[in-house]
Amino acid sequence: AIKIELVEVPPAMSKLKGKNIFLLAATLRAETMPGQTNCWILPEGKYGCFKVDADTVYVCSHRAARNMSFQDILTPWGKPECLQDVMGNDLMGCKVRCPTSKYDVCHLLPLLTIKMDKGT
Repeated sequence: AIKIELVEVPPAMSKLKGKNIFLLAATLRAETMPGQTNCWILPEGKYGCFKVDADTVYVCSHRAARNMSFQDILTPWGKPECLQDVMGNDLMGCKVRCPTSKYDVCHLLPLLTIKMDKGT
């Protein structure tokens, strides 16, 4: 997964303000990331906000978070701590900082073909 920093926290995630929030982008085509101008998100997708440590939160599907807990990326093992759920629609249009993009910020845009059961 590629860590994409959420620069603009939407109202639906206001209780997480002040934390370092990263969306974890699962991609089968990592070579496309350097030319990145946006990040896709499923509008009807249910994403979880998972605690990494006291100051860091990862946003991803529940399935991906569970799988990362088996890799000791999230804890506890098999049951990562979900601070809250957020729908893709709530994230739509938010600004993000992509680590390999030449642009200062990119935006979250809709893609209806995302499968929430893919990735990690």
